[in-house]
Amino acid sequence: MKKSLILFLLIITIIISQTACSVKPGLQEERDPDPVAKEGFFFDTVCTISIYDMRDMSKANAGKAIDSAFKEAEKYERIFSKQIEGTELWKLNHEGSKEVSRELFKNIETGIKFGDISGGKFDITMGGVLDLWDFHNSESPYLPSQRDIEKELQTVGYKGITIEKNDDGTGTVTLGKDGQEIDLGGIAKGYICDRISQYLKDEGVKSAIVNLGGNITVIGGKTKDKPFKVGVEKPYSERKEIIGTIDMRDQTIVTSGIYERYVEVDGKKYHHILDPATGWPIDTDVSSVTILSKLGNSMDCDAMSTTTLLLGSKKGLELVEKTPNMEALFQLKDGSKITTSGFKYEER
Repeated sequence: MKKSLILFLLIITIIISQTACSVKPGLQEERDPDPVAKEGFFFDTVCTISIYDMRDMSKANAGKAIDSAFKEAEKYERIFSKQIEGTELWKLNHEGSKEVSRELFKNIETGIKFGDISGGKFDITMGGVLDLWDFHNSESPYLPSQRDIEKELQTVGYKGITIEKNDDGTGTVTLGKDGQEIDLGGIAKGYICDRISQYLKDEGVKSAIVNLGGNITVIGGKTKDKPFKVGVEKPYSERKEIIGTIDMRDQTIVTSGIYERYVEVDGKKYHHILDPATGWPIDTDVSSVTILSKLGNSMDCDAMSTTTLLLGSKKGLELVEKTPNMEALFQLKDGSKITTSGFKYEER
């Protein structure tokens, strides 16, 4: 279950008037810090890291910290990618049983947990079914055959996975069926966002944004006294409109939606979040789910955003409400919005 690329917009908090005389002579206008920012391409999406706090490091050192963080991203891509031949997950899927690293074991263990939480709607063994769909093919789009879907559905079933954990966090993972493939697209990016954010903190970064294609973590605030403002996109908006902004400080936010990654055949759009019972796109009342939590909890936010979209708004809302340190915003297909009791945002 690949995560859709949801655009979060950083909102400019200082608007410079077109009439320069509005600033009184002798007064210096307040300005936000200019970040050191770099982009990379990992996990099939553009990733951006922006460091705002320059008090304890030069711009050159901030750039080096970002470069090192991207090297961390490369390392994790070599662990979690199902598509790249030779990665740790690729080897597990092809061998069927393998002793794996702490990182891979943690992600699989979490995937199983969310499978249980969701009543089986969230299933990390959908890899074979996902392979049948090509959500990147806009030139000659096609749908998989029902026969092929039914064949691959026979390999689905996370409950058949056996895990044996070692004291150091590594462990042995054994797949439950021949041809079964694990796909961590609904979890791994959140885990990586957590790890990169912690790496930057360990390097002394006090203020930064880590944006892994819609999985966003903010370290600190934009300044000592000002939070980051993050905008949430309106589904199906042609000009990337936002419905509102959220003040964030030391927090993480993730959105899953049905409108960013899809294949269109005969005028109908088929989105990428698939129902493990049918192999076809899930049909609920939800267009997107935005999950907000504390810094360091992006992996669970990642899994929860997909889980609640699969469950629909009623069951999804109930699940988030009973989960500590987590809030949610649901945008429904009828254009309405519902939130958990603690989700606060400024409508626009």
